[in-house]
Order: sequence, then structure tokens, then C-alpha cells
Amino acid sequence: MTRKEGRIEAMARLAPFPEHLVAALRRQDRPVFERFVIHCMPYVHDVAFRMTHDHDRAADIAQEVFMRAFQALPMFKGRSSLCTWIYRIAANTTLMELRKHTRRPPVDPLSQVDAEQVATLIDSAETTCKDNPERRLVEHELGEMINDALSTLSPNLRIAFILRDIEQLSVAETAQALGLSETAVKSRTHRARKALREQLGDYVEGLRPKRM
Repeated sequence: MTRKEGRIEAMARLAPFPEHLVAALRRQDRPVFERFVIHCMPYVHDVAFRMTHDHDRAADIAQEVFMRAFQALPMFKGRSSLCTWIYRIAANTTLMELRKHTRRPPVDPLSQVDAEQVATLIDSAETTCKDNPERRLVEHELGEMINDALSTLSPNLRIAFILRDIEQLSVAETAQALGLSETAVKSRTHRARKALREQLGDYVEGLRPKRM
């Protein structure tokens, strides 16, 4: 989210993962999974960072998101897009972290060796993402004022606003990612925008084009 002429601009929308690689991804093919991590990592980290305002916690959450995603890939049925699916995992993982759940879900689907190998793939992908100049620019330009304003929202309002207005998901995609009705998404984003507008004024005006 960058500032331009006194306004906040949303990030570029996460592009679809190449369709011809989905079958291999569901089989947990390691090179394809690493490519998937590189493809999605900036967006997953962005959600986690904007929710926590802490780079270390965001990095830990992103690691867990992709570990969970790797475990769940064989069960991915394609009823939603891969992008919506990974956002849902990111949202659920981040909200659980914010609620200070101390218990972690078991990692039975992965042996210790597999877990270490997947973690290595994620680390490699994170290094690639950190070398992305556009990503560095986005993080550099994200002002403390904006982060502070986001942090005043409740987690439920914050995640709805981040997915809808910053990550540029549609209302339907946001509803799928959060397991909500479209009406609930519209209500939460409206309340979030109103609260942010009261704090930031013109900085939140024109944040995104109207899109359903």
C-alpha cells in the first residue's frame, strides 16, 4: 500500500497460480511448492504484518501458513481459487495468533524430515521474495501512521479491510476466505473504512475502485 497524492493505493492483486501446475502442487511436488511459496509469500506476509504490525511475528505466521498449506494440498478440491484458499489459511492462522492460542494443530501429516524439508523450501522462497524491489518499496513506504490506525481496528474488522481493500479480493472472495456471508463482509469493511476515515481522512479516500 503506497501513498500517492495524499491517498493510499492498494497492492497489486495476487495473480492466479499457473493452472497447469495445480495438479503437481496438489501432489506436493517440492519444486512446484517452492514456486507457489515464492508466488504467494509477499501477500501472505503482507496480511500477517498488517495484522500484527510486527515483522518477526509476520514471518513466523507466514512460515506456519505455508506449512499448513503443504499439509492441506492433497485435500484442495478447487471449489475456490488457490489464491482465495491461501488467503483463508493466512487469515485463520493470523487470527488465531492474535487470539493468543497457545495450542498448535498437530503436524501428523508430515514426518520430522518432511517438515524440515518444507521449512527449507519456505526459507529459500522468503529469500527470493526479500530480493523483490517492489516488495521492499511497499514495506518502506508503509507509514507508521497507517499501521497505527489499522491496529486500532478489531481483528475481525482489520482482516476484512486488509483482504478487501488492500489485497483487492472481491466481496465474494473475501467472504470465502473468511467463511462469512457477503453481507457480513460488506458490513465489516464499511465499518472499518468509516473508522479509518475518521483517523486518516483523505488518506483512505479512493483506496480502491468499486468492484464486486
